[in-house]
Amino acid sequence: MPHPRYTLLDAIRTPLTEFSSTHALVSCVLHAVLAHKTAYTLLPEEYRPEISLGNIAFAQEPDGTSTGLLVDWDVTKYDDNAEDRPCGLTGTLHFKAARLCRASPPPHSMGDDVESFVLLLLWMAARFAPNKMTPADRGSVLAMFEVGSSKTAMIRGGTDSVVDMKLLSSDFIRVLARVIKKFMWRYKELDPLEEDKAKAEGELRGRRALLEGHGWLVNILSDALQNEAWANETDGSRKAQTVERPSRVWLRGVDLF
Repeated sequence: MPHPRYTLLDAIRTPLTEFSSTHALVSCVLHAVLAHKTAYTLLPEEYRPEISLGNIAFAQEPDGTSTGLLVDWDVTKYDDNAEDRPCGLTGTLHFKAARLCRASPPPHSMGDDVESFVLLLLWMAARFAPNKMTPADRGSVLAMFEVGSSKTAMIRGGTDSVVDMKLLSSDFIRVLARVIKKFMWRYKELDPLEEDKAKAEGELRGRRALLEGHGWLVNILSDALQNEAWANETDGSRKAQTVERPSRVWLRGVDLF
């Protein structure tokens, strides 16, 4: 696997939205996650990026292979204006951890950045990965990324949320299902009828603690990328897939709870 890199400098690269296959997309995101893991311990907090489409890209290696980059961290902040958002329907807001969208958010943690990678993968799947959703269904799914409570519901939905995207690649479905099935524990609520609440709470704390690091996501993505049959698929980005904006007026950004 090519060594993942991060840079604060401008570089010639290919946007993440122009992936040649869903395998290449996941590979690029994995490299970005690995670079973020390294940079998290090396850079001051004010220089750590909010994960968005603008700071993850493909770079060509001398041997012709591609690797993932974290780039331009100082210029990847987007506000809530649609005209400032790439592809018209996304910005940093969409990949912001659901719990940070609350009116009184908790302190930021490493797990929130890891969640941003998860949300970015799911958003890319709905928007650009080959799928059979109608434009209206696609718009409804993408709109969920604009509100924290909707993002929470999507994550809690687990594998059903992935199935609803009607993706064409079964291999891509499997890796996303593994990711969200693991990550849903961050927002999972205890069963009120649980008899041994102390044991259940301890298990929940343990599962959530694991999600605060990069390791679990690195392991799932790395394992999935070993699939040579998937690597040979040519299911590249479908920018022509249209999006029909929901008629409902969304309260964007901050949840009132």
